[in-house]
Amino acid sequence: MEELAELFAEADVLVNRSILDLDRGALDLKDVEHRILEFVNRVGALLVDEVIQGVADPVTENCVWVEGHKAVYKGGTALSFINRFGTILKRQRRGYRIEGGEGRWHPLDEKLGVHRCCGYSPLMTYLRYLEAEKRLIRHRRSSGLRLVSRLVDGGTA
Repeated sequence: MEELAELFAEADVLVNRSILDLDRGALDLKDVEHRILEFVNRVGALLVDEVIQGVADPVTENCVWVEGHKAVYKGGTALSFINRFGTILKRQRRGYRIEGGEGRWHPLDEKLGVHRCCGYSPLMTYLRYLEAEKRLIRHRRSSGLRLVSRLVDGGTA
């Protein structure tokens, strides 16, 4: 939390420097908003990291049952994912090998909701999905317009 206190001390400097730069005409409101957004992203990344580091691993036993299969603790592995603020969060977590199956089970991943997110936080996964969907819709629209254009041109030629 010391790092967070240092970061908040920078807030006054950020505000005062932005006021001076705006008064001198060195930047416009868009540039100021960009500075502030970068600052907020740094704060958000630091807060999320503090939370992730502080969360307890939900399972500490060496042998547990997972969906009817025996899972045996096989050591710590690194949890790593990209959060909404664009930083990579890392921490150690417990990994279990499921007997009679492939792969590992990581109870912390399930607790955080990152077990199905392919290396991103749940919100980042959602945002990436929305962006991909928008691109697909734009592609379909432009493809449809080209098809209609060809049909019209072909029919009148």
